[in-house]
Amino acid sequence: MKHLFALGVDLFGDGRVIFEWSPKGNFLAAAGAKRKVNVFDRNGRLYDEIALPQPEMPTGDVRASSVVQLQWDPSGELLAILPNGNSIIYMWSSISREIQKIDTEFKTQEFSAMSWSKNGMYLAVGTGKGNLLLYNSRERKRTPYVGKHTKKITCIAWNKDNLLATAGMDRVVSITDGTSGETTRTFQIKGDPHDLCVSDKKDDGYAKHEENTYSVNVARKTIYIMQCGSEGDKPLELAFLDQYGAIQKHLWFGDGYIFVAFRSGQVVVVSSHAREIAEEIHSGKYLDVLADVSYSPSLGRVALVGSSCVRVMNASGTDFSEIKADAIDLDANITLDRVGWTRDGQVLTISTTTGQVYSYLAALPVVFDYYQTKVIYLTSLLEMSVVDVTRRATTSRIDIESEPAFCGLGPGHAALGMNNQVWFYRLSGASSRPVNRRDYMGSVQSIKLNATHAAVLLEGRVLVHPIETEAGRSMDEFDMALPPPGSNQTITSIAVTSHFIITASRQGVLSYYLTQDCSPVNEYRHDDGAVLRIFPQPEGSRLIFDDEKGNINLFNPVNDQVLVVPNFNNRAENIMWDVSDPSLFVIADTSALYVYLHYPVSLTGAKVELIGKQPLPATHTPLMCTNGNVGCRLKNGSLDSVILDTHRALQINDALSRAAPQRRFQQCLKLCRIKAAWECAVQMRSQDAWRQLGLAALEVLDVDMAIACFRMVGDPSMVLSLETIRNYEDKNLLSGHIMVLLERDHAQAQELFLRSSNPKAALEMRKDLKHWSEALKLAEQLDPDSIPLICKEHAASLEMIGEYSLAKTHYQQAMDSLMGHSDKELELACRAGIARTTLQMGDIRQGRSMALQLNSQPLFKECAQILEGLQQLTEAGEMYERAGQYERAASIYIQTKNFAAATPLMAKVSSSKLQLQFAKAKEAEGRYAEAAAAYEAAGDMDSVVRLALEHLGAPQRAYAIVRKTQSVEAAGQLAKFCLQSQDFQGAVEFLLLAGQMDQAFDIAQKYNEMDTFARIVTASAKPVDYQRIAQYYESRGEYDKAGDMWSSSGQDAKAVQLYLKVGNNMALDKAIAVVEKTKNHNLGVLVLDYVNEEKDGSAKDEYRFKLNIAMGQYTDAAKDAMEMARFEQEEGNYRVAHDKLFATVKQLEGLHKAVPSELLRMLMLLHSYTLVKSLIAIEDHTTAARMLIRVARNISKFPKHVVPILTSTVIECHRAGLKKTAFEYASMLMRPEYRNQVAMKYKKKIELMVRKPDKDAEEAEEALLECPFCNMPGPETELQCISCQNIIPFDISTGKRMTLADWSECPTCKFPCSARQFIRILAAERRCCMCNEEINLDTVRKVGDPLGQLRKKAEEAAGLPAGAA
Repeated sequence: MKHLFALGVDLFGDGRVIFEWSPKGNFLAAAGAKRKVNVFDRNGRLYDEIALPQPEMPTGDVRASSVVQLQWDPSGELLAILPNGNSIIYMWSSISREIQKIDTEFKTQEFSAMSWSKNGMYLAVGTGKGNLLLYNSRERKRTPYVGKHTKKITCIAWNKDNLLATAGMDRVVSITDGTSGETTRTFQIKGDPHDLCVSDKKDDGYAKHEENTYSVNVARKTIYIMQCGSEGDKPLELAFLDQYGAIQKHLWFGDGYIFVAFRSGQVVVVSSHAREIAEEIHSGKYLDVLADVSYSPSLGRVALVGSSCVRVMNASGTDFSEIKADAIDLDANITLDRVGWTRDGQVLTISTTTGQVYSYLAALPVVFDYYQTKVIYLTSLLEMSVVDVTRRATTSRIDIESEPAFCGLGPGHAALGMNNQVWFYRLSGASSRPVNRRDYMGSVQSIKLNATHAAVLLEGRVLVHPIETEAGRSMDEFDMALPPPGSNQTITSIAVTSHFIITASRQGVLSYYLTQDCSPVNEYRHDDGAVLRIFPQPEGSRLIFDDEKGNINLFNPVNDQVLVVPNFNNRAENIMWDVSDPSLFVIADTSALYVYLHYPVSLTGAKVELIGKQPLPATHTPLMCTNGNVGCRLKNGSLDSVILDTHRALQINDALSRAAPQRRFQQCLKLCRIKAAWECAVQMRSQDAWRQLGLAALEVLDVDMAIACFRMVGDPSMVLSLETIRNYEDKNLLSGHIMVLLERDHAQAQELFLRSSNPKAALEMRKDLKHWSEALKLAEQLDPDSIPLICKEHAASLEMIGEYSLAKTHYQQAMDSLMGHSDKELELACRAGIARTTLQMGDIRQGRSMALQLNSQPLFKECAQILEGLQQLTEAGEMYERAGQYERAASIYIQTKNFAAATPLMAKVSSSKLQLQFAKAKEAEGRYAEAAAAYEAAGDMDSVVRLALEHLGAPQRAYAIVRKTQSVEAAGQLAKFCLQSQDFQGAVEFLLLAGQMDQAFDIAQKYNEMDTFARIVTASAKPVDYQRIAQYYESRGEYDKAGDMWSSSGQDAKAVQLYLKVGNNMALDKAIAVVEKTKNHNLGVLVLDYVNEEKDGSAKDEYRFKLNIAMGQYTDAAKDAMEMARFEQEEGNYRVAHDKLFATVKQLEGLHKAVPSELLRMLMLLHSYTLVKSLIAIEDHTTAARMLIRVARNISKFPKHVVPILTSTVIECHRAGLKKTAFEYASMLMRPEYRNQVAMKYKKKIELMVRKPDKDAEEAEEALLECPFCNMPGPETELQCISCQNIIPFDISTGKRMTLADWSECPTCKFPCSARQFIRILAAERRCCMCNEEINLDTVRKVGDPLGQLRKKAEEAAGLPAGAA
């Protein structure tokens, strides 16, 4: 709290000081030990001094105050004084400063207590002997009442009904009627009373405001609560813990709460509600010693004093806590005695036991004004400050001599005043200086400033004058009065903008005047009575006013439009336009802030919408608003701001909102800040956000923004629709189209269209919406030419809902409207409608006739449906047939048994149901062939089988049908037929189809048709069925078939035994297949023993190979294959040996098994020999020679053709220029064992070559090719790398090692080859030189990653997962 003033011992003397503030807070009366009463003004300046007579009776205490009590009447005009030790009452007038001395009949009795009635008419005074005096201040009449109490009256209190409660030392509380003086009730108490209160007891949770409850501090131990509701009520006694000590004082506050203060400094709060009264709502110790307490209802605070301390508690809610900031600690030598508040709670005063009085500013008066973001307000009783709310900085201070009652603020000036005086100050930086002072002819109600002029409201009129006048000019020279002369207006409120002076009058007139010459600009008369207050925008383009009916309205001076502000029914304490947002304003009442947004333009026109409401703390008084921050003045004079919930996410320092753009987006939408919402939506990247923003933009007719948003959503239909209307300048037309797009109120859209420049748009809307009734009304005025079409469409809609009579009328109206117009299509549609409605109304003959005249297939179909619904089936069938609806027509003909009409239609019918109906009818007639055809068309093949067997004599057709349909029922019929006709094979077949397996088996067994049975049953038989068949075959010595059945039943050992018993090659292959399937080693050994014993030669090797493959013994299988190939090779069958090895390689690769390198070398050697022919064919003699050299070096493996091979080698080497090698093998041929075997045609040449060798002949070295694995070069025919030791794949087209650059493979056998050489061979032979399969040249492709393929094959052969290597 801020120290206000202090009064010392020189005024009061050394002793206790009793003081009392006037109700208005403008005077402080105080009396100390000196025999006088001092009256001070609000700032502590002595206003008057009242001398008191010397005491007539001894007081006993020299330090006691010179008065027993001081009390102001409720108006604050009269001060009643009870001097200590006297029987006289003094009455002092604050207006005239006169003193009135009131003598009483109680000459020897000292007055002990007094109290004014609530209405200020009566003063009750009690004496030390229990008597009572009532003084009527208006009539100045004294009425004594003797014997109210038998002892001293200590406490007196009035209620609002003029009932007087008195408490005396006789321990009685008496209730007296203040007007008659009669005692109405008494209460007996158990101790001496010390303070008495009257209030409202809380009942059922609410105080009833009847002031019928009295409470007394009894003997400083308990609180008695007494009610005057009924005679039977007994006082309620509240007792407290002994440790709390003596009760110093108690008082009532809030909603029926009692505040009890103890001398020990303990404080207890209890409720007067019966259910809560036994509980302490709050308890706490705030002082060591407590002397006095006082409650301020306006602040909701309780002040406690004791020793040298003052403590303040918050009692405005249920959280009773100390307000640390308001604590006061004085010198420890000072002892405080009393405490009191002004009624408005602005000043707190305390007194001491040694003659001092201290006053503190607890809350300042609410005197303020604002301009833009600056606020002028009281910071102390004698100081005004101008603060920029946005920067929280004080821009100017003004020191004043007296507390102002009003103020005004402009761009560069401030005005302060009271009554009829106003001081004008120029604001320049932190300093301010007075520039003018005016005394007006009347009390100033308010004053408003702009840059140059002041507008002063004086008792219903306005005076406008410059703030500063030039030197030498009279101050009133430029005064202008409003309203102008002759205007009978009483001005109630004024406002000033930079260009206008705005007035409101009790006659309901709002007027705009130019500031410079007060010439009128605009005038509006409000129809709902007086305009009380006005609150314009900073520039005055919008204005809010409230009228005498309590309505708050928004006024647009541009078009005199008035909008009622919705959802507000209280009294507005202040209305603030947001300085930074011209469309936003805030209404404040005593407890809440209401945030409104004005939409100058929207779909439904200008409107005002409540967008937020939030509570307002009781300590805050709203002053102005900027960017959602409401600047508030606190009770202690400081400023605070309340952020509106609608703007919280838009504050710069709100980190949470920056992190969550969704909140900012929603608040921007709510505040209609479309561009800011776009920025948030860009961050969010949400489809829903774009759609919300697009809809919000349409609400305010921002079509361009809406198009951009719906483009982001990906809504092409909405974008295209908006593109067509984006350039409309007529807002009504634009709003109407948008409302239709958004599917809003169509009636309102129609009104907008009708008010627009294109009223026909309303008609088009109704037509598009198929609102034909409304469209017809509009067409009569807007477009008579469209009436026929609308009537026709209206008729069609009525026809659809069953209003056939009205529909026919409208069809006829459309026909009549077409008179003189040529629209054949519309005329035909109307005539068809008349025909349909005529049928619907029951006139079949006329309707049919009209339909036949029009000869329209669609109409025939519609009429047929109508007739069918009316059960006129014959006519319906005819109409369906004419409409080409043959199935429906046939159905009706069959239903009505008109088969003659149905027969020609059946060929056009695809409905199986209809065909079935027709077939049954034909069968009943005995026309079986036609019935069978109809059954077949209907898909009832069982019936076709039945007719074929029973009536048509076509069993083969029946057989074919059953085999195709697999019908069980039909198969049963056929089985019976086959048995009857001795066709046992067919009987077995169809019995099995019919699911009669046992009977089929018996017949097959009996008539030797088991092969048929076995063939059919194989796919679905169970093991037991296979066993039965096997036993049958075995009993007949057909072991091969029996083995098949035993194998199918899972009896593999038995099957193998029977196969071996048969012994032929086919049976042996079957036995090996069983071994392969079962992987049973014992069975494999059994078959192997049989092969070793029963087979020899190549056949034995062949079966051993197959068996090893079947048993998974791939190494042994490879050896067998090589043995077989070696045998064929030795016999000279090189191609057979080659193919055998090739097949083995492919078989092992197919099983993902590694191929032995020996087998590959053997295949390579044989392939080298077989390849020579192809190489010679393409004239590649060098490669052919190299291959023959390879074969010649292994000539021992070709014993049957040693001489031919060597001869070919000599010849090809000679051709290739390998003369040394040719000589080497020619010499070998001339050996005795080969010489005679050389062909005669080559013999002489070879002999000559040997006899006369070319000793100087040179032979080219073998070409080198890189190893594909390590890139080390090596001889091209050498297949093992000398560096990495890897076996290099050989090229099937050259026999050389493969190279990465030209790596290809045969599309069929997948063996590697050189792409270039392979294509040359294919071009010559069309076949692969390895697999001997025909190959298309176009299918040869190079391999992208040959090493990867080799690696993959190796992994598969090793049983590793792909990529493991």
